[in-house]
Amino acid sequence: MVAVGDSFGDMPMLQLAKRGFFVGHNLPAELSHVNHWPDANIEAIVENVLMSVSRKS
Repeated sequence: MVAVGDSFGDMPMLQLAKRGFFVGHNLPAELSHVNHWPDANIEAIVENVLMSVSRKS
């Protein structure tokens, strides 16, 4: 599961996801395991996820 969040309220989802992207400006310390892409476009995130899946095939 991949999760994308931008606020403190998204922390539970991002902590459970196998792969996460935090698009808010200040990455909470509890989310140091997720990718921090401030203001990222959702299309760029999807492209990154799809590229990583295709490399595993």
